[in-house]
This record gives sequence, C-alpha cells and structure tokens, in this order.
Amino acid sequence: TGLGIGTTSPSEKLEVDGNIKVGDNDEARFGSGNDMKLFHTGAYSMIQNLTGDLFIQNVADDKDIIFQSDDGSGGVETYFFLDGSNNFTVSNKYIRFVDGAGVLLGSSTDAQLIHDGTNTVIQNNTGDLFIKNAADDKDIIFQSDDGSGGVKDYFRLDGSALLTNFPDNSKLTVGS
Repeated sequence: TGLGIGTTSPSEKLEVDGNIKVGDNDEARFGSGNDMKLFHTGAYSMIQNLTGDLFIQNVADDKDIIFQSDDGSGGVETYFFLDGSNNFTVSNKYIRFVDGAGVLLGSSTDAQLIHDGTNTVIQNNTGDLFIKNAADDKDIIFQSDDGSGGVKDYFRLDGSALLTNFPDNSKLTVGS
C-alpha cells in the first residue's frame, strides 16, 4: 500500500489526486544523485539534466511532439513539431542560423550551406552536385545585382524550350 493524498486507494507508493504546488526556487529532484531537476525561479522555468542524455519521448502511436511559444502578439504559436505520423520535423516559422553556423547534410556532413557573415557558400564534399528543378516546364533563373540597386536575370535555363536564355544586350565572355 502507499500514501494517498486526495485518494483513499493509492496505486503507487505516493499518489496525489489534485494539484501539487512547489514554490519559486524549490526543485523537484529525481535520481539518487538529484541528477534531474524541474524548477521555477519566478523569472523562468527549467528542466535541468546533470548526467547522461536527456530524452523527450512520445510513445503514443502517430502522435507529435509540439514546441510552442508566445507569437509576439499575446497568443501562442506552434514554432515546430516532430510529426510522428509522417516521420518529419516540421517548421512553421523561419529557422535562423547565426553567422558561421549552417545546415549540414549527410551522415558525414557531405553537403553544407553556410553564411560566414560576409559570404554564403553551398559546398558539396562528395559525388556530383546537381541543381535540379523537377517542376514541369519551369526554369532555373540566375539573378544578381544589376549595378544600379536592383536585381536582374543574368540567364535562365528554360525548362519548356530546352534552351539557355540570356537577356537582350547580354555578353557571354569565355576566357580572358
């Protein structure tokens, strides 16, 4: 038998039927060495792990883990979630990578997209690099600054005509 608070037939050593209130700066501690803590300081809340890995696990079939926060206007918004039924990580907002951090793809970080504060690099470290547009009859368009504060098409690969198009008055220079 166990101790019941708010219940006369506890099924565990301690069972509470109702809310549990823990004051600011008081901790709920877990493990023989108090290795995991849950607390609120009055200014912020924390789940703190002091040893080993920390797992957040949802074992309900086809369900998600959802990360929500204030949306900047007094409401709550889902920023991203782990979609358990489709095996995706879904972002509902922009993901910002600070200068020097980037997107690394492949088990050995074979492909990288990095901005270093000055330049942006798309880098492939193994195999061929494909730039592919699989949409029917659509183009791949290369644009850059036009020298007067705007952006201009410099050339395009025309998917409907199987042509490489250069705008009027363009120059193609090969060699020096």
